[in-house]
Amino acid sequence: MTNISKLVNARKIVDFIENEDSFILISNKSCYYSHHIGAVIVDSVLQAGLNYKTVVAPRVNNLVFNFPNEVSLSNFIRLIEENKLEAIIRWNHPQKLERIWSVIDFCNKHQIETSEELLNFLLKPQNKSKFLSIKGIGFKTYDYILNLLNADVVAVDRHVFKFVENLGLPSNNYENVKTMIEYAADLMNIPRNVIDYSIWTYMSTNAAVQYRLGIA
Repeated sequence: MTNISKLVNARKIVDFIENEDSFILISNKSCYYSHHIGAVIVDSVLQAGLNYKTVVAPRVNNLVFNFPNEVSLSNFIRLIEENKLEAIIRWNHPQKLERIWSVIDFCNKHQIETSEELLNFLLKPQNKSKFLSIKGIGFKTYDYILNLLNADVVAVDRHVFKFVENLGLPSNNYENVKTMIEYAADLMNIPRNVIDYSIWTYMSTNAAVQYRLGIA
């Protein structure tokens, strides 16, 4: 898909958003545990394929609440060694546990100790392919973890894919969909994570009701 085609499709996305009464632009609040590298890693690994509100969020919130000071990688590793990862996050399925360890090992190997260092590492274009080499880590998780670290990015999930598909636009390529959403945000002069979160909310819940109740 050419950049011109992506821009034309982005204009269609903007037209829909601006004319759909039930679509509400909602600011994506900063992640309150972006400084806690252990919580960021756990969240980014667990979120794939699981219900965020009922499965992921309670585990991540408990981790941050119960261990608020273990914010560095070395402290998080020591915490795991003392308490076991499965007990800390209340999760026993080996695949997710192994993936969390893979990300921890990757950070260790690249001397990434803090969330700030992880953000700086991931923002360097030459490091993207390195992070994606971790087994089970894909484009969405890469962008999602950047989002948790409060970078202004679009992380395309099934809700965003479905949103684009419903508009009759090409939805079979992650990078193409991501670029269309980014262009749409730029055309509207809003942060990219705002349009991302607004689409997610629109597709997964009744965004208009949430907005009126003040809980979005």
